Amino acid sequence: MYKLRDISVIIPTYNRSEDLKKTLESLKLHLEDLREIIVVDQSTDKKTLKLARKLKSKKIKYVYSKIPSITIARNLGVNKTDKKTKIICFIDDDVSLAKNYFAEILRAFNSYKEANGVAAYVPSPQLSQISKVEKWLMKIFFLSFPDENRARIISAYGNTYPHKLSEIINSQWLSGVNMVYKKSVFSEQKFDENLLGYTIAEDIDFSYRLSLRDKNSLFITPFASLMHRVSNIERYPTEKMSFINQIDHFYFN
Repeated sequence: MYKLRDISVIIPTYNRSEDLKKTLESLKLHLEDLREIIVVDQSTDKKTLKLARKLKSKKIKYVYSKIPSITIARNLGVNKTDKKTKIICFIDDDVSLAKNYFAEILRAFNSYKEANGVAAYVPSPQLSQISKVEKWLMKIFFLSFPDENRARIISAYGNTYPHKLSEIINSQWLSGVNMVYKKSVFSEQKFDENLLGYTIAEDIDFSYRLSLRDKNSLFITPFASLMHRVSNIERYPTEKMSFINQIDHFYFN
């Protein structure tokens, strides 16, 4: 049976010290019971370092990476985890976890022995606003669209995600907003460090490769709650994001 002390939390961050502060606030309740929290800082300023020092907690480890890359930051965080860590939880620096988050994540791991990865369901307001015509066109061109209780990969350019969820489901991919893996997974594969800087769908790439290797090993639970605050700091403008989106998905293809 996995317990809270088996979990190391990894939070990559980039020039978002105020957002990170709110995220760490949501982890205070579990701080003493978790194995550790590793902040992987890629910032161009010293604000995150000052925040980590100010917190003065042995459970919060600060790691600096001079190369701005979410994939490098995640792999570095994995390498820095305690030897006793059995489960690694990745969350974004603009996420607040509810009190029940870890209990429900652990319940999923302990209920499904085949589980290599679990994530909380993150509702998307955009999915509920898609019309029937838009959904039909997305299906035709193998683009992302809302699905019924399924999270699938349909092409290098598209995936599906539930617009509502009321039960734990198998998934072919997990969202990087929050994703929790058994540490043993990383002896077989890493995040693709060819994807540098701000990337699109590196989380999907990692989890889908894992699901191909070990079928039915990924799960999404609607019972673990969180809030994705969606910080606008260091997000690229729409035009640049569209360019990166095309480049990254062409690479996946």
